Amino acid sequence: MKKAILITLGVLMLLILGCFITGFKFYTAGYRYDPINRDMINIDMTPEVRTMQLTLNEGDIKRQYPVDVTYTPFVDGDVSNLFISEADISYLTTPDEKQIDDSVDTFLSLTTRRGMESAKLDKNLHYTDTIQGNQVSANTLKRDIVSEFPAVGNFSVEDYYVVEPDNRGEKLSELYNRVKDLTITYENGQSISAMRMDPVFDELKRTVTFDEDKIKEEVRKLMLTMDDAGQKSISFNSTNMGVIRVKGGTWGHITDTKAETEYVLEKFRSLGEPEENRKPIMIQDLDWNLPRDYIEVDKKNQHVYVYENGRLIMDDDCVTGLYPKRKTPSGIFFISEKMKNKTLRGPGYASFVNRWMRITNSGVGLHDASWRGRFGGEIYLRDGSHGCINLPRQFAYDLYDYVYDKENYCVVVHD
Repeated sequence: MKKAILITLGVLMLLILGCFITGFKFYTAGYRYDPINRDMINIDMTPEVRTMQLTLNEGDIKRQYPVDVTYTPFVDGDVSNLFISEADISYLTTPDEKQIDDSVDTFLSLTTRRGMESAKLDKNLHYTDTIQGNQVSANTLKRDIVSEFPAVGNFSVEDYYVVEPDNRGEKLSELYNRVKDLTITYENGQSISAMRMDPVFDELKRTVTFDEDKIKEEVRKLMLTMDDAGQKSISFNSTNMGVIRVKGGTWGHITDTKAETEYVLEKFRSLGEPEENRKPIMIQDLDWNLPRDYIEVDKKNQHVYVYENGRLIMDDDCVTGLYPKRKTPSGIFFISEKMKNKTLRGPGYASFVNRWMRITNSGVGLHDASWRGRFGGEIYLRDGSHGCINLPRQFAYDLYDYVYDKENYCVVVHD
């Protein structure tokens, strides 16, 4: 009995001494204290080999391959009190790397591998983005399987596809997208798109050119849809005739087609940013919501009225163009020229006036007429002007002084 006790104590001393010397909690052999027999018994620490199934999949293909895994037990617990149980034992798993290599190589050979296809444009300007291939980083896949198997038993090969940079395609994609997005949309909803201007891509130089003649024609047609000077028929509240419709004249919008064309050409050449609700460069920009300051010329009643903020501030008789040979044009105009001491010339006449206020490009305007002794009535039917609105001298002076510092003063002429 004493001998058994001495043996047990000897074993315990060796274990304690081993703990102090190594300082580790991992052992290549294990012992468990048996309280019934009051003795230390050996726990089996022999490595064990098990065959596990490795699953590889790619798209619709799925295969399983057997891989041997060595389980090596070791003590992984707090054994300072010398009580060791099966719960203190963990296992180091080591898969057979050659079997993994062979399994991966076999699986990868089942599919034809292709490289990356760079982005491209066809002749119809259909853009195809970069298509990555299905080349696989086999070494990375094998390394991950070795480190994670058998805890992870299923691996998707698609997660290991090689993503190749497409520098050529990236530049082409950027160029294509800038052209595709470049559209100038105007206030009236009309637009001009770079993709409709016959772009020609140079894939090597990474440049794009356009049919500039087509751009010029497109801008010209588009500006015509925005030029409306004299084209609108509007309701006008006349002094003597109530609400009437008036059309014609010089009032409205006139675009600067030449300047706008140069703007659009430069925009396309530089592949600038797209624009929405663009207002084109204008030569004349007069809003069709007519102002409350205006001159009304009533040809039927041969009278001129001047309104300020909708209130009549002066009026007088006039003489308009000889009817019907040289009648004064109707419409909505603006005073485009103001001048003192001007000689008006035409076929067979030269008339000097002290105050001149032009309303048409052809030379119709408001002015004094010192050669007349009377105004109004039916004079225009037998002794009318060459088309201008003749005014009494003092009224012409007062009107000239009133409108002189006012730009684009509105003049409504009606029958």
